[in-house]
Parts: sequence; C-alpha cells; structure tokens
Amino acid sequence: MHAYPSQQHHASFTPEPPALNGVVAMGVAGALITGAVTAATAIRDAKTHPEKTGQVASRVGKEALGGGLAWAAGAAVARTFFRSNVIGILAMVAVSTGVKYAYDGILTPKAEPYAEPATDGAEAAEHKAGSSKTK
Repeated sequence: MHAYPSQQHHASFTPEPPALNGVVAMGVAGALITGAVTAATAIRDAKTHPEKTGQVASRVGKEALGGGLAWAAGAAVARTFFRSNVIGILAMVAVSTGVKYAYDGILTPKAEPYAEPATDGAEAAEHKAGSSKTK
C-alpha cells in the first residue's frame, strides 16, 4: 500500500496532548505573576525592615513555586472537566485557591495562638469602662 507524504509525516509524529501544554503554560504564567507580585512586596518590606533583606530571594522563590503549582492544578481541573466556560473559570479559581492554601500550610510554621497581654487590675477596669461607654 502506498502512503502519501502527508500521511507518512503524521505517522511518525506524536504530539503532546494539548491539555498538557495549556497546564504547563498556566503554571509558568502563575509562577511569573506570583513571583513578580511577591518580589515587589518583599523589596518594599526589605527597605523598611533591613533585617529581612536576606529573605527576599527565598520568599520570592517559595511563593512563585506555590503560585505556579496552584495555577497549573486549577488549569488542569478546568481543562479536564469544564473546558472554556464560566464554570471552568470558577473551578480554576477554587482549585488554585485550595492548592495555594494547602501549599502555604505546609511551608508556614504553626503560629502561636493569640493571647491577651497581661494587665494589672486598674488597666483592665479602665479598658472595660472605656469600652462600655462607646457601646
């Protein structure tokens, strides 16, 4: 059987699935955008708090990685289940938010619970009296 040239070319070419290309592109876009926003914030913090200057690069890297993973996961869910409609966009936002929340929870150490500052009896009475006057 004779194969035409166009059929021969396509027979040996195996492209990547289009969904994978889109997911990777969204992950890269998410990393770039999140990294840029974090860099701007971190640089401003470093100017006002010089002791944080050494933390800028690691903070930007962690946030960019988390943003990229979140956007890629959101894009994968949206492209797999919803294609290109409003529900897909909402699903992407929801999944991306959940992934970033989980990522931040893994990397952020647990904070101590908030405790009221210790005050003596006179200050506490003044505080209560002042707050009842404003109500």
